[in-house]
Amino acid sequence: MIIAPEIFTPDAPRGFIVLEGVNGAGKSTLQRELVRIAGGKGLKVVSSFEPGATKIGSALRSLLLEHKADKPHALTELLLFAADRAEHVETLIKPALNQRKLVISDRYFYSTTAFQGYGRGLDQALIDSLNNTATGGLTPDLVILLDLDPAIGLRRNTAQSGNNDAFERETIDFHARLRAGFLKIAEVSSEPFVVVNAAEPPEQVLSAVQPIFERLIAKFQASL
Repeated sequence: MIIAPEIFTPDAPRGFIVLEGVNGAGKSTLQRELVRIAGGKGLKVVSSFEPGATKIGSALRSLLLEHKADKPHALTELLLFAADRAEHVETLIKPALNQRKLVISDRYFYSTTAFQGYGRGLDQALIDSLNNTATGGLTPDLVILLDLDPAIGLRRNTAQSGNNDAFERETIDFHARLRAGFLKIAEVSSEPFVVVNAAEPPEQVLSAVQPIFERLIAKFQASL
């Protein structure tokens, strides 16, 4: 569900926040700022990402993002992402949450719904089943969706890195489906989503997110 940031009141947060959006939306930049803010308040913070945050995940990331000629079948791709996520949840996210650390992840299962569902056109029931299995039903307290015209995001990534991964080399139509998919996911999800205009400068994006983020971590900190 899409929520209004000014009225959102977190209920017993576990300390798990997810950033989502098209490539080049600025998730990594925002993540660094949120980690800085939370750390400044004395919280122990785990900054993570998908795919590739674990040792096994790193090998899977290479298979998923670094290929140029040997593109995996869409179903293979889906299963590899599920394997990465299961390892991420079981060996990194859950242990950190059990230690009462704040976890901020750049991407989670919503990306699979967008990329492999809306982007690749795979069966949504299959994707939902795999997502639920891989996560063990673990959902975040809040999802921050950075909404951006994908053409702008792709230009940003090319300008910053000079390299495009396997998904960034997909057609603009593919990326347009991703954007539409993310917005639909935000609309129908049972988890709270804040949708932010990522075309704004990074400091304005942070300004839009910071109040709700600080309310959530204050509630989390009070429970420690």
